[in-house]
Amino acid sequence: MADHSTAMIFPDEALRIVLEVAQRLPPFTVSLHDALAKVLAQDIRAPDLCRHIQPPLRNEIISYYTIYWKMFLIPVVLMEIVCGFFFLLRCEPRKYAEVKPTLLNMVAAAELLRLRLGCAK
Repeated sequence: MADHSTAMIFPDEALRIVLEVAQRLPPFTVSLHDALAKVLAQDIRAPDLCRHIQPPLRNEIISYYTIYWKMFLIPVVLMEIVCGFFFLLRCEPRKYAEVKPTLLNMVAAAELLRLRLGCAK
């Protein structure tokens, strides 16, 4: 049996030992579906949308989601960035009439968020 010391070590020493042994894997590309439980190779940062660009207007938001629903015939994850916040939506393909109430709720939520953050014109 190996001789293991039970003596306490400082966190800096523990980190040094871990980094000495650990090997960084090279970055690789996976589909969004297979990315679950993976770690990003680098940070993804949204620009400060409140300062640089105006968040989408109501009609633009509806058009944005409508286009995506019409384009994809497979389950998709949509991501909308409003004032630096990410909105994720997982959905199965549906007819527009079936998802219109949900889309309108999302539009209302985006408008409310924009107003609360003071980003509206």
